[in-house]
Amino acid sequence: MIFSVVASKTVMLCPEALPDDFLKYLKNERYKIISIPSKDVFAGTLNLLALGDEKVLSFKENKIGNEKLKAWGLEVFDPSLSQFLMDGSGPHCLSFELARD
Repeated sequence: MIFSVVASKTVMLCPEALPDDFLKYLKNERYKIISIPSKDVFAGTLNLLALGDEKVLSFKENKIGNEKLKAWGLEVFDPSLSQFLMDGSGPHCLSFELARD
């Protein structure tokens, strides 16, 4: 993942992986932008779930992301998800609906 909405008008993203036009749009709309370098993207750093009221569901293993979120004043919930991370999942992926017949 290269982009995640983490709170109202606040996003966490990898600027190197996104088009300049999209980044300009976010800046023009006055979004707060928390940047994550591309080297940290594959660790699941951006696989987050915004819970509302400036709260974010992250995971304990997300040291870099959690530090940045807290530095921006967001409340971070960080349970250990090590077993899910082995398959590349995280809070955002774990929140998808299941459609069954």
